[in-house]
Amino acid sequence: MASQRYAFTVTLKPVLYKLESEEQYDGTFNELKRLLSQLALKLTLIAEHTVGYCVHYHGIITFTLHGHSKRDVKKRFYDLFRCQKLFGFVNIKAIENEPGWVEYISKSFEQFKFDADRRPIIIDQHEIYDTNVRADYAIQWDD
Repeated sequence: MASQRYAFTVTLKPVLYKLESEEQYDGTFNELKRLLSQLALKLTLIAEHTVGYCVHYHGIITFTLHGHSKRDVKKRFYDLFRCQKLFGFVNIKAIENEPGWVEYISKSFEQFKFDADRRPIIIDQHEIYDTNVRADYAIQWDD
């Protein structure tokens, strides 16, 4: 069974930018986790700020292709976001340079760390971060 890793970016709808960063994060990450978990064999989900402190998300998602083309898989990803009200720009592409992508999505960890419940590493099922990085920047989930 073949699988492919994809890089993704998800922004919030501009109407949410008027909220504080903590409120943007609290109001969106559980819904994003729920949506992406519908398709993911494995999921890594990272939160980040824009320069204006608007929250957006990056990550890695692994699908099991089950005979579907990459185009079909990408369409299913975009369809998840078509009728929802929280998220704006959505992009997904096959990963060509995973170390480069991991470096890119990790660049602002220190600026994002609010408190014990709001950390940049929301999920790391691909285990791209070592134990020390997870201890400093990951949310501890029971599931």
